[in-house]
Amino acid sequence: FALIVLTILVVNIIRFCWLDDTPKGYNVDEVAAAVSIKCLATSGTDAFMNPNPIFLHQGWATPRPPTYAYPAALWTKIFGYTVDMLRAFSAFAYLLAILGLFFLAKKIINSSYAILVCLCASISPWSWCLSRIGYESIFCLTGLIWGIFFFIRSEKCFNKILSGICFSIAAYMYPPCRLQIP
Repeated sequence: FALIVLTILVVNIIRFCWLDDTPKGYNVDEVAAAVSIKCLATSGTDAFMNPNPIFLHQGWATPRPPTYAYPAALWTKIFGYTVDMLRAFSAFAYLLAILGLFFLAKKIINSSYAILVCLCASISPWSWCLSRIGYESIFCLTGLIWGIFFFIRSEKCFNKILSGICFSIAAYMYPPCRLQIP
């Protein structure tokens, strides 16, 4: 048990290491978002000087949703505008997803099972790609997991409202999730 918990901790600490080296610098999908997020955090505009944008339009690809752009702007304002700090935001979101998986698995079965689920989520190969790059799609997973947790947590109205908020965040973050949530 101790070895499993230690593995979870070490792997997730390493998730935050060398974020600016693998890959070197911003990749093509990150650079436009990084510019827009820095503009939003410093001047309250997008890269095209539109004040208080709802979506960060980048001139190509998918616009960044407000559920990613504004928290990312706050994150970079606090931690800095470097490659590793934008990527750390995604790594942090994945840690929140793992925490949500823990509570979800504990609710469904028990704590021992929840620890094993966290181990699998921590060492999953696909999670390394998404949780170490400055993408908004990892936040979809986080919102989806917490939405499911609050949905099955209890019949109280408050939990259903939290579930709806989490599902809405997931749907905003990654458009295909709008089909997956129902």
